[in-house]
Amino acid sequence: MAFLLSFLGLDPGRFSIVRANDGPSNDWVRAQMLVNAMEPRIVDEAINPAWYQVPPRAGARFLLTAAELDGLRGQLEVENNYLRQRFGQTFCDRMLPVSDELPHRFLEESTGRTGAEA
Repeated sequence: MAFLLSFLGLDPGRFSIVRANDGPSNDWVRAQMLVNAMEPRIVDEAINPAWYQVPPRAGARFLLTAAELDGLRGQLEVENNYLRQRFGQTFCDRMLPVSDELPHRFLEESTGRTGAEA
């Protein structure tokens, strides 16, 4: 980033460079989705006092599982074909990475609750 700023004739020392556009981790998204399923944020048109936000956790970026991706594959192919026809192969997804399936113990480890409490 400093090189780019210098190239543009700007003093990099005048800027505070921070990481941005970092999405939440796969584990965090999955854990929050489980909480949301057990305790929706809105209940009967009011804020649910039992809802809570899962503390942030580091990890790999969010990805769909293979099973989740399978439900979207047809739509993604349509979009890729559109992009390929207009802009060439370099604007298309060559592969779609997926996350591992989650172990059953993930619910308890992520939220401190068991499936029986859900």
